[in-house]
Amino acid sequence: MDKIEIRKKIDKHENRIWKQGMQNKETLINYRMAKQNIKEERLWKNSEEDKIIRKFQSGILPKNKHKDDCTECKVKNSVTHILNDCKIYSQIRIKYNLQNTNILEILQLKGRNKTDDYLKEIYLSML
Repeated sequence: MDKIEIRKKIDKHENRIWKQGMQNKETLINYRMAKQNIKEERLWKNSEEDKIIRKFQSGILPKNKHKDDCTECKVKNSVTHILNDCKIYSQIRIKYNLQNTNILEILQLKGRNKTDDYLKEIYLSML
């Protein structure tokens, strides 16, 4: 076995362990759908907008306003619910024409796009 074959086996093993580690973490559901392999991604600056996007991607919601259940919709609060379904934020979705947009596109896991301002407005309205 040469070095390349050994490296491929090690990479495959590490990738399997990495995926198993994420499997039961509910907050990583959107991340798991988009990120299939371990690799370095150079997508971020350290701007406030990027910090907000990373919080949403990580499933982090501001705690001071949002509890476990959405008081308006009577369902469990989650990033997916807030960005796709919640009645409270429907006008913001309409403003940015994102009513029928896939959650991965909104979270920009498939590449940077127009949703920075949308995520920032949603997040700031949650504070």
